[in-house]
Amino acid sequence: MGILPLRTDRQRYLALCVDHPVPRDTAALGELTQSVSHASGSARQAGVPGDVAVGGHFAAGNQGDDLPDTLIESGFVVIHCSFRQIVRKSILKVRRTHKQLFSLVFSLLVFVGSACADRLYTTDGESIPGTLLGIESGNVRWLSQVLGELEIEQFYVDRIESGDHFDFKLSGRELNNCWMFVQREQQLLHCDEGVETLSSWKLVVAVGEAVNDPPPILTQKGNLNVAAEDSSGNNDLSKINIDARSEMRFIESRHTLALRYQEERLEQETARDMWRGAYQYDQFFTEQWFVAGNASYEEDEFKDIDQRTLAGVGMGYQFLETTYVDLLAKGTVNYVDEKFALANDRVTPAFLWNLDFAWRFNDKGMEFFHRQAMLQAFQSSQDYEISTLTGFKYPINGHFSSTIQLQYDYDNLPAQDNIEKKDETWSIGVNYSW
Repeated sequence: MGILPLRTDRQRYLALCVDHPVPRDTAALGELTQSVSHASGSARQAGVPGDVAVGGHFAAGNQGDDLPDTLIESGFVVIHCSFRQIVRKSILKVRRTHKQLFSLVFSLLVFVGSACADRLYTTDGESIPGTLLGIESGNVRWLSQVLGELEIEQFYVDRIESGDHFDFKLSGRELNNCWMFVQREQQLLHCDEGVETLSSWKLVVAVGEAVNDPPPILTQKGNLNVAAEDSSGNNDLSKINIDARSEMRFIESRHTLALRYQEERLEQETARDMWRGAYQYDQFFTEQWFVAGNASYEEDEFKDIDQRTLAGVGMGYQFLETTYVDLLAKGTVNYVDEKFALANDRVTPAFLWNLDFAWRFNDKGMEFFHRQAMLQAFQSSQDYEISTLTGFKYPINGHFSSTIQLQYDYDNLPAQDNIEKKDETWSIGVNYSW
């Protein structure tokens, strides 16, 4: 229910918009009377009595029933939103033959129709009346009476008001039979589960009548990033960095393969030769909680690592998994076996903590990503390692994008004292995603 101030040159009216027919001679009509009276009093207290009409009678129309003549002296209008119509007798406080009547009726019809319709507010302050059809693949499907069916990226949606009921699929949860309204600049959802505050439409995976259908049995995605440098003349230098990652989701299980390779040669001498392969297995037992397992193998000649194997098991939590944002964290207890070329070998239990974050700015491929791992040995608090990969992808064409990234590795207890604890590598390369 909404109260709309209406105005002509000679008279002021107050239109009361209700979302259902109100029969005459009922308690509901009395409640409407009290609502308008309260609004009139509030307006007078605010010092704008000229914008509020005073009248002792109210009427409610049921699909265009004739209204009593006493309404002519009222100055109040009751409108049934579902039928988007106004009973003309309700504004006959001016003469029936007066030309202002027709312009006022037309303006009122347009104004009330827009006020009672669904409305979408964009992040740049625009508002679009119409009807919400649904949300899928990062786009809001919106039906405008003027522009027809539109597709608007969720990134540009600020708020939506709609009295229609939809099912919502969010990251890690589902809401059923929801209608949308705005209160104090906040987006609220009134669902069977209760009233929920929606902080951002980017967190919505899908909206519709049947969005909670089972997901595809098998999905796969991945990317390959290559950065290379080759120079000759005063310096004969060549570098190559390769990062590859592939993820496969089969019902409630997720398999992730990762590979990193680095090689540097200076004056035909090897200055860096390292590679690492890793496998992660996640088995979901709720929408967000999963059992995690991991294994990896690494060789790094210039860190004196002949080979390092690692295997562990633990738990993880998927905070977000939407079209625009991915965020997960997990911790596993691991068995670490390190064999060095010169130093004494080490075997130790350790705790491995992982954090994966990706923020996609739009559906064109622009993305910020950050992956982090920390390995802490149980036997010594000084024996820990940190490895991060942080970067930004900008789309070029199709599946290809340019990438700038920083790879940072820190080993607080290297195999030998003469080995640097920190490795930091900036690279610019080309990324292929599928």
